[in-house]
Amino acid sequence: MRVIDVHLHLDIEDRNRKSVLFLNKPEYTKEKLLAEMKEAGVERGVFNTADSVGDGIESPAYPTPIRMYDALEYVKDTSSLRLMPGINPNSIPKNALRLTEEALKNGQIAGFKVLSGYTHFYPQDPIYHKFYNLAVKYDVPVMFHTGDLYDPEGITLAKYAHPLHLDEVAVKFRKMKIIIAHLGNPWVRDAAFVLSKNPNVYADLSGFFVDRVPKSAPAIASELQFAMEYVGEPHKFLYGTDWPLVRMKDYFGFMKKIVPSSFRKNVFYSNAKEMFNF
Repeated sequence: MRVIDVHLHLDIEDRNRKSVLFLNKPEYTKEKLLAEMKEAGVERGVFNTADSVGDGIESPAYPTPIRMYDALEYVKDTSSLRLMPGINPNSIPKNALRLTEEALKNGQIAGFKVLSGYTHFYPQDPIYHKFYNLAVKYDVPVMFHTGDLYDPEGITLAKYAHPLHLDEVAVKFRKMKIIIAHLGNPWVRDAAFVLSKNPNVYADLSGFFVDRVPKSAPAIASELQFAMEYVGEPHKFLYGTDWPLVRMKDYFGFMKKIVPSSFRKNVFYSNAKEMFNF
């Protein structure tokens, strides 16, 4: 089975300073990612980094375009990876929009990531609208973090990460492709409603557990199966892992058992190939 993973993370930081995302020395390198992709049979992937286009709230002072181009430089010799840079409303320099549009025009980036909950802005906030307009202009998707939050510092706010907020975004930006990351988990049924209601909304299946398959696996499977049956359209779902929070091979094995056979080609490969122009 051919597989594309649409939800990955990478450390691209200099080895002399700590990782912004994982609070330690950079470990989750391009080399480790590519090795695990090969082991799991994943052909291509879409990644975002903690300080690419300002999505690392621990480092709001980093200049947005410089971090984006650092990430692009890091994977320039790797055709199997595409970047979806994040937008941090707390740190958008004046030249960010111009340089981001240049990157879109040149086909260097695959869309945008909005980290709702990690940044304290609702997805429908007007501060994002200029980026949404760019996404429409260049026909690229915008991915939104929804649901569960990794929060060792106690600074995230869940109210910003509820998938129901994306209904308003979908209605206001009908031509923009929206990806609900993590299918809203634990608000899976609310996310399924937003998917079913709006033709321009999709969801990835990443991040339903960390590390190993948990004891709650049957409950997770039940929620995922409900969502796919409720929405009923295989083109609405994309496969992702949230690597390095899970082992790719384990996550693929888990999801393969859950995704209906009639959905698998779309979910694991075709939908991502079309959306991200692989």
